[in-house]
Amino acid sequence: MFRGLWFVAIIGMFLIANTTEAAVKCNCPTIDAKGEGNTSCSASESNNECTIDYNLFAEREQRANNLLNNAGVNLLVPNPRANSIDLRNLHGSRRVDAVILYMSVAASAQGSLVSTKLKHIVQRLRNNFSTTINQAFTPVPPSSSKTILVNNSNVVISSGCVEMRVPGLWVMFKAQWSPFRAMPRCGGRNLKP
Repeated sequence: MFRGLWFVAIIGMFLIANTTEAAVKCNCPTIDAKGEGNTSCSASESNNECTIDYNLFAEREQRANNLLNNAGVNLLVPNPRANSIDLRNLHGSRRVDAVILYMSVAASAQGSLVSTKLKHIVQRLRNNFSTTINQAFTPVPPSSSKTILVNNSNVVISSGCVEMRVPGLWVMFKAQWSPFRAMPRCGGRNLKP
């Protein structure tokens, strides 16, 4: 009987560990806000406000696209029924624009005050990191290690995760399949807005 209880306890710990590992965790750099979910996350911090969004529904993506359009940024918008796993099937500027749109979802909840700063982030990502973003969001074998591709004072790009800051705004997008999903951020430097 004791062996049976021991076996049940081991199985229970295994299931709890796997559930924890599967969760996607996000937090903001300086505001004590944390989120955990089972889908990809978008996070933003600006004006002493933190927004973490796990539900990339079409209306939220549309809100982000509207904010970007109002700031003068035009994107190749992905199919609103797509998800972050479908993102890996996009190529080139379509993939980069999808990542930028998903990064903007949480920031768009903070309103038009962030639009100029967001435009600056989009320009820097497109001009300097398009190739790296494409690499970071390509299908990766399950056995791949946690690789950080860029790790500087303004941007961290790792497998399935990108975060960037400009003065007064920090944004992040982390795919549910990222090897960094159990970490609060993308695994590199602790960027602050």
